[in-house]
Amino acid sequence: MIGNSSPQVKPKSATWTVDCKDDRLSIAHAMSEGYKIALNGDGSAEVLKGDGTAYHIHEFECDCPDKQGRGGSYAGHCKHEVWVSQLRPCDLCGGIMALGEFLTAFGKSVKRFECESCGNARDFDLVKGERRVKRYGKPNEQDAHKACQAAIYEARFRDADHYVWDALQVRPDIAPAMVERLSQAKMGRLADEVAGRYGLKAEAIAAD
Repeated sequence: MIGNSSPQVKPKSATWTVDCKDDRLSIAHAMSEGYKIALNGDGSAEVLKGDGTAYHIHEFECDCPDKQGRGGSYAGHCKHEVWVSQLRPCDLCGGIMALGEFLTAFGKSVKRFECESCGNARDFDLVKGERRVKRYGKPNEQDAHKACQAAIYEARFRDADHYVWDALQVRPDIAPAMVERLSQAKMGRLADEVAGRYGLKAEAIAAD
């Protein structure tokens, strides 16, 4: 009998604590350990170790031994891919935006990418949705419509906005469709809140 000689790894969680030097999946840990990351577009970069070893990531796929030989120790990802996911190019000045955690005026903690050079900020969930669309294509309009309508129905008849927010947490890529459907349902306040949260204010106004 011929067995599988590939090393087996117990999957680990790919979650991390933002800006924590003690969390090996946080970009703050990578910087504290002397890694250098040269970003070449969203999801593409060269990760350079202190000893000169370089790993290359293209569209969030790394060529390191952990990813290529073991499939990624962290829920199908290597630590380099997780690090790069916490960075993105700035749309305004061409600098680098890093993921941070911030408190809103209402005391709620939110994650967003922020550019140190120009102050440009992008919502974390919105960026996740954009990356999902880039990787898998735009969501099926019929599926997006069904997801939005189900959430809006519950929000309206149970008088609980969290049904809309819960749906967006799972599917941030349907945010534009959600704003449009909320506007059509005459739920302007919630439409504006969703638009503001996901940086879609212009679309919300156009939908009205």
